[in-house]
Amino acid sequence: MFITRAHAETSLPTGLETADDADFGMAGFGLVDSFEEWPQVLSDADAERYARIFALQSDGRFDEADRLIARLGDRLLMGHVTEQRLMHPTAYTASYDELRDWMAFYGDHPDAERIYALAMKRRPGGEARPREPERPEETAMPVVSRQPSTIDQLDSYSAADRLKGAQAKRARALEAQIAARVRKGEAEAAEKLIGSAEVQKLFDRPALDQARIRVASLLLMQGQIARAYELAGPAADRSAAIVPYGHWTAGLAAWKLGRAETARRHFELFARTAGLSAWNEAAGAFWAARTNMALGDFDTAQTWLDRAARQPLTFYGQIARAMLGAPTGDVWQPSLAGGVTPGLRRALLQNEGARRALALSQIGEYDRAAGEVELVAAAAAPEEAPAVVELAEQVNAPEAATVIGRKVAAASGMPDVASIFPVPDYTPRGGFSVDRALLYALARKESNFNPHAVSPAGARGLMQLMPGTAQLVANSLGLGGGLSLNRPDVNLQLGQAYLRRLMDEPYIGNNLVNVLVAYNAGPGNLRRWQDGRGISADDDPLFFVETIPVAETRDFLEQVLTNLWIYRNRLGQTSPSLAALAEGDWPSYETIDGNVGSDNAAIASRR
Repeated sequence: MFITRAHAETSLPTGLETADDADFGMAGFGLVDSFEEWPQVLSDADAERYARIFALQSDGRFDEADRLIARLGDRLLMGHVTEQRLMHPTAYTASYDELRDWMAFYGDHPDAERIYALAMKRRPGGEARPREPERPEETAMPVVSRQPSTIDQLDSYSAADRLKGAQAKRARALEAQIAARVRKGEAEAAEKLIGSAEVQKLFDRPALDQARIRVASLLLMQGQIARAYELAGPAADRSAAIVPYGHWTAGLAAWKLGRAETARRHFELFARTAGLSAWNEAAGAFWAARTNMALGDFDTAQTWLDRAARQPLTFYGQIARAMLGAPTGDVWQPSLAGGVTPGLRRALLQNEGARRALALSQIGEYDRAAGEVELVAAAAAPEEAPAVVELAEQVNAPEAATVIGRKVAAASGMPDVASIFPVPDYTPRGGFSVDRALLYALARKESNFNPHAVSPAGARGLMQLMPGTAQLVANSLGLGGGLSLNRPDVNLQLGQAYLRRLMDEPYIGNNLVNVLVAYNAGPGNLRRWQDGRGISADDDPLFFVETIPVAETRDFLEQVLTNLWIYRNRLGQTSPSLAALAEGDWPSYETIDGNVGSDNAAIASRR
């Protein structure tokens, strides 16, 4: 099918100019409390035709689709229709001319990069290059605070920085050898290498102390607490100006040894370090407060808790707020609520990408609609954010909402938590068996709500399920094979079933720390860490969290718990797991959501 100008022509659908008078009432994923209803872009007849066209082309029935295409009154979605045909995996082979023509008319569409790449592969010698894809110039936006691994985050100081030539090269090689031994858990071998004559000659004092702190962190996780402090304490005191994270490791070791006064000194010095991330600032302040409480200095403890609580979107910021009895609602009050003016809405409705998104959503092509909204969000100015968030709400595109939420942060200096923590309109097949807050917390961390996310290891979809694990769970549910992990309802169904399987294991139970560690690192690693350290219900859960041997798992656990508590609040639920950690107890999963076990009719997907 060659593309003609008639295919590319679009028109403003009737009624859009009166959108300001419409009644917005979609509940969607809850970014704003209420808003007017977006207009229907396509007529009922065209919506039915487009839906049928996409279905026919999916089956390779292009002649039948062409007859319906000829009857369309509004050709707004012809770029998507033609792309579906040109990129059909089996039933159509697109020529270079067709691909070139598509780029000429539809280079601003979400799939333009794919079409362009295929066109370049099929371009005959001597033919002009096709038009390049149009991509909006993204407005600047900050990265929402993400937690680095506190224990493993050491400064980038290198002994090689003050050396030259062969000596610098050798110093880097020795640093790599020390790091490799630490990664392998070989603390004794790493210490021996640090003490070698060659390392002592090439490394200056900060480089030696940085290496000692690396080994101390490993010893701490291996339960060799006294030796960990012997290395970390003096190293932190000598080289804190260059390696401040030594105070963190030394503080944890001193705490475990029962030396609260020493731990307080280290944590307070760490918390005062300039340039810490929000996560690390809150962590240092919280542990400074904790040690002061242990010493009976409650006034100083409150000062440090106040400081930690100033980072409410972090793990320790949330716990500090709970300990202070701070109100939770002010953490996420949506700054976008009520911020959509008639002018903003009218302006957005002139954007062809926005209109295509609404039309695609109208016919059930939600993935395509989300792709359009993500491009609109990338190009939007911060002042356009409220209208774009409403659009993302309408087409159920939470990933786009997080993009625009960060633009709000860029404009105001404050993140709009309601948009960076969206409540998507997704329902697992068969309904919810696990609270929405936990599923959303995991999906936000694992995929940022991208149903098509694929990790380097091959994990897929919202919950980042490995295909093998997903198939085992599917078999246990009697579902068989052939399930698409890119479908949100399927991915959530299998993900929540896997969570339930983990909770059924006696050594995991409803302990949220155990559940999330097993989800990320695997049940075998959790069991090994439990057995190796003799963990019991009487142990300090926060110390266990901070000494999990794998940095990725520590970060995952703290981020997912933080997400969980914010989603509990967003959904109007209590957070017993947050209250438990604030009291120094292990957090447990409790079913609070009234939708669990119901038929979910009230929140069923519009699909």
